[in-house]
Amino acid sequence: MLIYCLLVAVVLGETHQLEAVLTDKLGVTNTKLLLSNVKSTKPEASLEFDGSVSFPCVVRIPASIQWDEIRAQKSISTTVYAPGRLDILTDSEGNFLSISSKSDTFQGPNSISTTVDISTIPSGPVPETQAFLQKVEREKKEKENAPQGSWISRNWMYVAIGFFVLVNLGGGGQ
Repeated sequence: MLIYCLLVAVVLGETHQLEAVLTDKLGVTNTKLLLSNVKSTKPEASLEFDGSVSFPCVVRIPASIQWDEIRAQKSISTTVYAPGRLDILTDSEGNFLSISSKSDTFQGPNSISTTVDISTIPSGPVPETQAFLQKVEREKKEKENAPQGSWISRNWMYVAIGFFVLVNLGGGGQ
């Protein structure tokens, strides 16, 4: 039984159910945004409603799948002016960056597609801190092991100043 539960959990992946609000001239419609595998390479999402609205329509969703007290008041929204499909732009952590509407020719005249596209921004280059630290360590060791030179080559300026002072202290002979 335990193996079956683990297998089901792996197959289903990570799923989230968030509240989405659609506002049009007829009023407010509360619906559910069902998300699965948001942090994977193939995320899926859908809206849980009949799809019919009057345009223009404002769609508002939470700003993150991590719905806690810090993010509770944050949301993103878009105004939809024509039938289409919603597109949510996310980062790799599951935070929603923006929501927009794409024109979809297969929709009815007063509807929004219940299928939602999710686009993930790929992570940018990460600095190679370990390689940099190794390079700094190597340069430090090379500096320590470099030849120091003789005592005269390191301290010639102090010798010159001392010599100049001794010469000038002798005074003038008359």
